[in-house]
Amino acid sequence: MAHDSNQPVADDEESGEVRTRVRMILILVGAVVTILGTVGSLAFGAFTAYLDYQVSVDLLKQSKDEEQERIRDQASKVAVWSENLSEGRQFKQYVMSSRRW
Repeated sequence: MAHDSNQPVADDEESGEVRTRVRMILILVGAVVTILGTVGSLAFGAFTAYLDYQVSVDLLKQSKDEEQERIRDQASKVAVWSENLSEGRQFKQYVMSSRRW
């Protein structure tokens, strides 16, 4: 009879060990998932920051190109001519911009 009374205690110990193992496995899986999620979030954040940087560089280049085009356009609207007055060796030079305000 003493043997029968020890048997349920052994079952309780085995089921307690199984529960402990299951809990440890769940904790380990949770930790791994958390680590992978964190690393993934950091990688995604770094990737989006890089893309934002590339967009900013492209917009800056486009802005500089537009400014250069505006300067070239304005320079094409400037007229220069000169007038040489033979009396007294006078020389006049004229510059006119056709810029519209």
